[in-house]
Amino acid sequence: SVPAEYKERKLHVHNASITIMESSADERVAAAKVMVEKLNKATGPTTVFIPLKGTSMMDNEDMPFYSPDAREAMFDVVRNGVKNENVEIVELDLHINDPAFADAMSKRLLAAL
Repeated sequence: SVPAEYKERKLHVHNASITIMESSADERVAAAKVMVEKLNKATGPTTVFIPLKGTSMMDNEDMPFYSPDAREAMFDVVRNGVKNENVEIVELDLHINDPAFADAMSKRLLAAL
């Protein structure tokens, strides 16, 4: 069940037991601020990958939570907030579920070993 205060939000009924609620742009920005705070404390080489075409299965064209503006607001917080020289931001014109996105992350991880 979904509490009454959230009934106006975009919801996706996955199955009888699971309903997914879209994060608002403000919630995405708040999460990005927490991430930036942690990234700015990194003491060693750190890489953040940004999937420009979507951050979840539901954040894809023709899906209910497709929200490029909210996603871009979140990414802008990361781009503009990370001041730590140890942190590299890699933006890929891919969706997070694209095999090429996983390949790029894997290659970076293996190169760090």
